[in-house]
Amino acid sequence: GLMTLAAAAVFRGHQVTAFIPAAERNLARALRRFAPDALVFAPHSGTEGWATGMARQLREVTGGAPNLFTGSHAEDHPGLAQAEGVDLLLVGDPETTLPEVLLKIERSHGKARDLPGTAGTVARGEGGQRIVGAERQANDDLDELPLADIEIYRRYPFVRQQTTLTFATGRGVTENTHAGFRIGLAELARRFGPSRRHSPTEAVRRIHLHIHRRPIYRRVAFRDDSLLMDAG
Repeated sequence: GLMTLAAAAVFRGHQVTAFIPAAERNLARALRRFAPDALVFAPHSGTEGWATGMARQLREVTGGAPNLFTGSHAEDHPGLAQAEGVDLLLVGDPETTLPEVLLKIERSHGKARDLPGTAGTVARGEGGQRIVGAERQANDDLDELPLADIEIYRRYPFVRQQTTLTFATGRGVTENTHAGFRIGLAELARRFGPSRRHSPTEAVRRIHLHIHRRPIYRRVAFRDDSLLMDAG
């Protein structure tokens, strides 16, 4: 998810890199060198407390760059927008929302004041009320999304040297998080609706593109617990 989101931002001329706090000798110094205009967090449920705490700590380091939260937890828990350290939630499909948010940050010289109300976002207003932007139309054709950009992890040799390409064909963060593998396709559809997926041709093409970019890959691992639920 983060790699696809990064690709959408890079396509529009932005520079993106990922920071793994546990892999950094000095995270504060690394962030100061990069001087980000915004930080994006994508915590899973159970790690949101750590993520908001980290966001608060990094405000001084980044000079107050807006903290943007996305991912399955932000989608399922819009109240996260009320947490201290969170400036904005990106909900729905963030690939079109993030470029608009970055443009607003650029025009406001790095401030977050113009972000609340952006389509596809949730924010906390000055009075503490929740500001929900208009719903942004979902991208139903996943083949139109950019190829995930693994180069955002170029800082870390242990990522660059991996010989297994992990891949998913579906947009199923919700289904994979909540459904479990013992239920059938009908129950999965009843709970969450059909999962959006890349077409088979595009899925294979993207795997070949990844391998062409990084010939070090020797295996492909599908990280999708409902990958074969349409089979048979």
